[in-house]
Amino acid sequence: MPGSFARNIRETIGSVEYEIVWIDNSRNAYSIFAAYNRGVSLARYDVVCFMHDDVKLLSGNWGEICLKMLEDNQVGLIGLIGTHYLSPFSVYWLSSGINHGRIMQGFEKKGVHCTEEWNWNKNDKYGNRVVAIDGIWMCCPKSVFDGGIRFDEDTYDGFHFYDMDLSMQIVQSSRKILIADDILAEHTTQSRYNLSFLESCKCFHRKWNDFLPVMSAAIAEEDIRQFEINTVANACNATLVNDELRVLTRHPLHRFVQKTLVLWRNFLGKESN
Repeated sequence: MPGSFARNIRETIGSVEYEIVWIDNSRNAYSIFAAYNRGVSLARYDVVCFMHDDVKLLSGNWGEICLKMLEDNQVGLIGLIGTHYLSPFSVYWLSSGINHGRIMQGFEKKGVHCTEEWNWNKNDKYGNRVVAIDGIWMCCPKSVFDGGIRFDEDTYDGFHFYDMDLSMQIVQSSRKILIADDILAEHTTQSRYNLSFLESCKCFHRKWNDFLPVMSAAIAEEDIRQFEINTVANACNATLVNDELRVLTRHPLHRFVQKTLVLWRNFLGKESN
């Protein structure tokens, strides 16, 4: 375990008892689903927190903030950033415009580590209840795993969509998912989208599309329409799986979105249903 990781937790968590359950996956022996399930089975306390080793907590007393939020027994999951809406077509919600939360995102520029603030709370319309969170940092009562909820290592393999799938399980259990507005963290590295991500996305949609869309509030139709435009476009731009998707970026926006939706649905196998 990196000493800086343990030190950061010790210096920021506040006056709460805690343990660090470190799952060494340096040899890729586990998918992230299997690793987190193992972590839950080893955890001794009533609240569990899942945290990537490239996350640095910047706020003090975040452990106490979590415990306070979880005094509401309807809360099943807490995150740092999340979305108020999930579509049957795409899950690229980071630029959707229906988000909540804030983090400091790290990136490399000309060999220098830089950070920029992603803050979706400035003009928020829908509050801090969401339907899915990003898995860089998640906190929940350990008891949620007593009722059949688990990280679905049977459906997925690899390191993507563990957070989205867990969020959907929490939503289906009628528990609330909240963003902790008072906790700020830095995600020191950038996420990478690749073919493995897209394959996991296909698994997610095949498992959950009968339950989508979901929303945490009454979302305005214009916001939903813009969500579809933004996220489906980003689905192609971020993954660039093949030459056909690259060609789409040269189409006018309305044709781009229309054709992208058809390709997206075909990829998910909807045409054969």
